[in-house]
Amino acid sequence: MVAKNTEFSYNYPLMSKLKSKDFTLENHQQVYDHFADYEPSRLLVGLAANGLRKAYNPEVTIDDETLKLVEERVESEQPLIFASNHLRIDDQFVIGAAIEAIPAMREARKRGIFVPAKFEYFNGGRFTVITKPFTETLGGVPVFRRKGITPEQEPLFDEATESFIRMSAQKLALKQSMIIFPEGTRNKVDPHKVQKIYQGVAKTALLACSEGVSPLIVSTALSYDNALFGVRGPALHFGEAIDPAQGGTVTSITKRLAKNIQGAVDLLAA
Repeated sequence: MVAKNTEFSYNYPLMSKLKSKDFTLENHQQVYDHFADYEPSRLLVGLAANGLRKAYNPEVTIDDETLKLVEERVESEQPLIFASNHLRIDDQFVIGAAIEAIPAMREARKRGIFVPAKFEYFNGGRFTVITKPFTETLGGVPVFRRKGITPEQEPLFDEATESFIRMSAQKLALKQSMIIFPEGTRNKVDPHKVQKIYQGVAKTALLACSEGVSPLIVSTALSYDNALFGVRGPALHFGEAIDPAQGGTVTSITKRLAKNIQGAVDLLAA
């Protein structure tokens, strides 16, 4: 079960108990136990968010009804889940910059925000000494990807995926918001057509609901079609939101999310 304790247990990011060598698939449970109640540095996240806003300067739009729902959720101290298409390695930074443009979303960010990051940032060679503390400090949490998984590791990978979902639900229960890319990987085929959406977002949101919080899933779309560095920022639209507390199954929420993200992508393309 996901813990219902709403008190943060703060761990100084640069003094993490987990070393780089601990970030392995075989050790996934210890990894996710560590991150379940881990809070990144709010000061450094705030400074980074302000810097990203200036650096990327995204053109941000939001659905009127979604803005209303976001404001209601933030006022009642409920978390947000930003579920976006995935085009570039720095998408999460663009979304972070866009969040700063919406006052209510900015307030949610101040309560904590986390984003899945590939585990190589935590255990990936000689540069890990830089990427691990940087990623942890700014809210990154490791996620194991199917790429490179052997048939013998499949059961362990499935266990790690479920542990990641439980950890994410616990962080939502602690009122931290989340940025996630439900396509699972970057879209290198057609930026205007959303790839298959996986069920992790729906599973996480419903599990969080069972723990007494009401996360709002905000369908998010990015476009770099007209972006020109230093002149014009990327475009981002916060589209139709989904309230999992209003009912729905994992399948129905996932289908609706896929439709909503595609609709937001289409709006930007138009």
